[in-house]
Amino acid sequence: PPPPRLSPLPAPISVRYAVLEDKYVGRHVLDGSVVRLSEKGAEIRSAAPVPLLGNLKIWMPEIEAGAGAGELYAKVVEASPTSGAGVIVRFTAMAPKMAQYVRDQLA
Repeated sequence: PPPPRLSPLPAPISVRYAVLEDKYVGRHVLDGSVVRLSEKGAEIRSAAPVPLLGNLKIWMPEIEAGAGAGELYAKVVEASPTSGAGVIVRFTAMAPKMAQYVRDQLA
């Protein structure tokens, strides 16, 4: 399927993420920022390289108040066309509160 259609955000959203190794969260948690977003995916900028087709667990500290509320899972579908230091991800799973947060950012 084609990558998600992404809308630029007025201000980047800070995130932390880890690359999943098999079904386990990798040891290295990295910082990044979401600069474009849709209900189905995002563009994440980060200084650290992320493998194409890698699976990520992403945390959004901004809404991390509830246990697990700020988590989502995504697959890297392509390198960022707008930045050498970023990737386009397609969301694969997220909590309902997270889905609502994404919709609110796009409103």
